[in-house]
Amino acid sequence: MIEMIRQTEDTIKLPKNIRQIGNPASNWKIYVEDYVYTYLHPAAEQERAEKKVCVLFGKVHRAEKNYIFISGAVAVEPILKTVGLPEFTEEAWEYVYQQAKEYFSDFEIVGWSVMTSFWPLHLLPEFENLHRRYFEGADKVMFLMDPEEQEEHFYRLAGGNLSGQSGYYIYYEKNEAMQNFMVRQHQKEPGTEQRVQEEEKTVAGYRARMQEKQRQIRPKAEHSILCAAGVLTAMAACVIGITTINNYEKMAGMQDAIQVLSQSAAGTTEKEVANFEVEDMQSSIKPLEEQADPVAVSAQAAQTSQTPQTAQVTSESVEVQAPQPETTGDPAPVSVDGAQPMLSEAETYKLQGYYIVEKGDSLAVISQKIYQNKDMVPQICAKNGIADENTIYIGQKLLLP
Repeated sequence: MIEMIRQTEDTIKLPKNIRQIGNPASNWKIYVEDYVYTYLHPAAEQERAEKKVCVLFGKVHRAEKNYIFISGAVAVEPILKTVGLPEFTEEAWEYVYQQAKEYFSDFEIVGWSVMTSFWPLHLLPEFENLHRRYFEGADKVMFLMDPEEQEEHFYRLAGGNLSGQSGYYIYYEKNEAMQNFMVRQHQKEPGTEQRVQEEEKTVAGYRARMQEKQRQIRPKAEHSILCAAGVLTAMAACVIGITTINNYEKMAGMQDAIQVLSQSAAGTTEKEVANFEVEDMQSSIKPLEEQADPVAVSAQAAQTSQTPQTAQVTSESVEVQAPQPETTGDPAPVSVDGAQPMLSEAETYKLQGYYIVEKGDSLAVISQKIYQNKDMVPQICAKNGIADENTIYIGQKLLLP
C-alpha cells in the first residue's frame, strides 16, 4: 500500500514502485527519481570520462519524518571546463537558473552531485566547504559518486556536521520534465538519436529486470513460508508422537498394577472365606405346637448362630497397597544447533578486505581495532596511497593489507 503522511497543509503520497539502496535513516528519507538517477550515471564510456557536477532539483517535505524528493538534475556545463576543484561561478549559476526556469520551474534546489573519479576522495573537506558555502541547510544534500569503484554516498548537514546517509530510495514515476530535459540535451550533441534510443533501451531493460526480479522474489518468499510451515508441522508431529508413546507406556504400567491389585484382593477374600467356621449354639427358641417348615428353621438358625469371631471377620477391611508403576522420564530434548560460529569484528573486516571510516576514527584506532596493534599504520597508508596518516575522512573506504 502507498504510505500516507499527514501534514497540516497537505498529504504526502509516497511512491509505490521503489527500490531501496542501503538502510535509509528513519528521520530523513531521500527519494531519487529513476530518470534523474540514470542521468547522474551515464552509460556511455565517453560520458563517464567527462567531469560531471550537477545541481539537484526537487521538493522537501517536513513532518514527523522528513522527505527529500529529487526529481531533476542539471549538469553545470561551465564547471566541465574548469581545472581542479569545481567552482560555482556567476556563469555557472546563470546557466543553472536558465535551465531550471525552462524545465524545473515547479521545483527548488535540494543539493548537488559530484562525480569524484576526477578528484581524490581525500579532498572531502574541500567538498564540505563548497557545500556549506552554496548549499547550506539540513534539507540540502551532497551526492558523491565514483563510477570506477561503483560507490556512492549521500551527505547532509546534521548538528553542524556533514554526515553520511546510510541509504536512499529510487522511485519510478512519470517525470516529463526530466525526460524532456534529457532529450533536449542529447539533441545538442552528435549522434543523439542513437544515444537516446540506447538509453531508452537501457532504462527499459533495467525496469524489466527489476520487475522480473520482483516476480522471482514472490515465489521464493512463498516457498520459504511453505518450508517453514512444513518444518513446524513435522516438529509438532514428533512432539505428539513422543508424548503418545510415553503416555502409552504409563497406561500399560497402570493397567498391570490394577491387575495385580485385583488378583491380590481376590486371593485374600477366598482365604478368609475358607477359614470361616460355623459353630452350633444353643437356641432359646421354643418349639411351636405345629411342626415348622424345615427350610425356615434352618434359615433362622443360621441367622442366630453368628459368633463374635464371624462378625469380626466381616467387619475387617482388607487393605492392599498397589505397587507403584515405574515412572520413566521423558527423553531429553535433542538440540540441533546449525548456526555458524560468530566472527569477531576484526575477523569480519579482514574477511571482507576493506574498512569504512567512521566518526572518531584514525589510522591508529583502525589498526588497533583490526590488528590489535598500531604497527600496521604504515602498511594501511601504503595500501591506500595515503601520504599523511592523519588525513582521512568519514565514509572513506580503506583497503586492508
